[in-house]
Amino acid sequence: MSWPEIRTAIDAQLVALRRAYAGWLARRDRLAATRGRAHHVLDGGTSAPPREALAHIHTAYDIGAETGPLLAAAVTSIEQYLAAVDPDNAAGAVAGLPGPKEVGDPHGGHGGPDAPGERQPLGNVWRRRGHVYTEQGGPAGFRDFLARGAGLFALHTDWHRAGGHPDRHGGATTDRQLVDRLRYGHDPLTGKTVDWETGKRHRCGDHATAYRRDQALAWAEMCCYASRAGTSARETAERQGRRAFAAQVAACDVFGPGFRAELRGYSRDAASGIGIVRIDFPDNTIIRAHYRRDVPDGEWLLVTCFPDIPKVVPGGEAAT
Repeated sequence: MSWPEIRTAIDAQLVALRRAYAGWLARRDRLAATRGRAHHVLDGGTSAPPREALAHIHTAYDIGAETGPLLAAAVTSIEQYLAAVDPDNAAGAVAGLPGPKEVGDPHGGHGGPDAPGERQPLGNVWRRRGHVYTEQGGPAGFRDFLARGAGLFALHTDWHRAGGHPDRHGGATTDRQLVDRLRYGHDPLTGKTVDWETGKRHRCGDHATAYRRDQALAWAEMCCYASRAGTSARETAERQGRRAFAAQVAACDVFGPGFRAELRGYSRDAASGIGIVRIDFPDNTIIRAHYRRDVPDGEWLLVTCFPDIPKVVPGGEAAT
């Protein structure tokens, strides 16, 4: 069941609970009136059956006295949960969230005075609300995220840039930087062969890819983390005390059949070995995400999240 379906069901139950509470109030008033009239009639009477009937009315009233407050408490608790978790607008998306705290050790900063300095990882304070969008899946969830998730997007971007692999794949990465990464091995953050993260020689595979806007990067990461494969890999890593895990999802599952509109990139020309060509992303394009944590029970930080083309192994099947 998706979040919109869950929300609809919860709203229906809230209506039912409110009606039940209103009905309880009315029944309580009727019982109180009946009890008062019965006492007036039975004052001085000695007949057992009427007095037994009055005792039952008292019991019903006493039991009801416990039920009403419980109904009211149920309504209040559900309303408070929805107000905290379901972001009805950009302001509501972050309302009540604590400020992110610094976690782990500072990292990066290599590449000279022109490169960004070292960064301090931040704790994740927005993840528990991302399900409101990711459970919708695909284009519907992405559209909803673009329309309502500005607050969460801002928190996600700060978390990503502070905590993991610097943004080599976001909307601000230029096509020239992608080409230079392939042709010269330049790290987009340093403009040199020095890797910003490690201080060693920067490495790059056969493709240099990016998203056309940062919102697409944020959405892609959210989908990888929340996917069945991502959840399974994360739970396995936590169970085994590992400090890293990876996940991948099909790009069409993240953005829908029009996923190419959100991606860009270049590849080395396999025919010449030296040329650089623009990528025509195939149908089996995937999104890869890698995560790490500094200690076995620490918070998961994003290392990188990028569009990729599966390698084809002998036999014509894509390598996973």
